[in-house]
Amino acid sequence: MADSGDSDLLQEFAMLSISSFKYQATDEGTNLVLSLNHPEPAVRVSGVTALVQRLSTEVHELHRVSGNCYSGLLCVDLSALPLQNADAVDRGFASSSLYSRLIDESADVSQAVLKTPTDLLLEYLSAEQLLDAINVSKRLVCLIHS
Repeated sequence: MADSGDSDLLQEFAMLSISSFKYQATDEGTNLVLSLNHPEPAVRVSGVTALVQRLSTEVHELHRVSGNCYSGLLCVDLSALPLQNADAVDRGFASSSLYSRLIDESADVSQAVLKTPTDLLLEYLSAEQLLDAINVSKRLVCLIHS
């Protein structure tokens, strides 16, 4: 019989597998969920890029539909608008993915998230998540330099 840790890993793998059906292929042919959680940093960077592109496309479509957008700032509350597209990225998935990759152990992956337009980051990450990411980064820098 598997111990609790193995059971937790198996359950996490099953959840990733199930959720990956909704978010199909990135440019490299890997689905979004698996690329964002891949062991190779370069694949995670690719996953972040694909996620940000999808989110940007959705935001631009919402702005086009709402018709009241202005220069560079989100002018609609994305959580209040129902998305018509069944392939739309789930808000919780987007938020947790961006946050997880922001505090990624790879600087390249974290930098990929930081290249996201500010208005988009602020739409999907809370102030608490951003402050926590800064604290995590500070601790990593201190560990590196000690």
